[in-house]
Amino acid sequence: MTLDRQNNSATCLQAFPLWLRTLAKDSESLLPLLPPSALSSGVRCALAGGLSYLFCTVDLIPDGTSDIGFLDEALVLRVAAAQALAQAQPGDLGAQGEGVIARLAADADLIRDFLGADYPRLEGYVRGLRNKMIDGCSLDTIVGDLQACSDFTAAVHLFTHGYRPAATPLGGRSLMRLRAFLDAKLPH
Repeated sequence: MTLDRQNNSATCLQAFPLWLRTLAKDSESLLPLLPPSALSSGVRCALAGGLSYLFCTVDLIPDGTSDIGFLDEALVLRVAAAQALAQAQPGDLGAQGEGVIARLAADADLIRDFLGADYPRLEGYVRGLRNKMIDGCSLDTIVGDLQACSDFTAAVHLFTHGYRPAATPLGGRSLMRLRAFLDAKLPH
């Protein structure tokens, strides 16, 4: 293993457990940015797409997988934030949005380094979440209609209040399993 790859693995083993511990808080922090506002609908749809992954019935990694079961949700949320940030116009996000989205988007760099040439596959997968229907509503409807947004927000709250991060620590084998799941499940 090269030194860069070892350093990346060590950094991932520090960051990923933190992301699992903060998944509920990170998800909740994006909710105030979803209702119709000064933010473009593209930015809000990118964020809603990332949040919609919390409800996927067929995950990239099954939620019951002891140590990494919810890590895919944390990764998707960060890639969605990076995509939202890339779509935002300067000054669009406001102080609250800029801080939350930029913090999560910055973490996508570690994911990019971890996945290397496979990162575009994850980006494409996350971009595809924007076409998802949630309870019969498109993401455009969710971010454009106050009632649909309120219903979606309630569903995210339900997830975050029931979420408990795994107590099983991550190790080098966890990273190998994470790569294997993503390699097998991400579209080529």
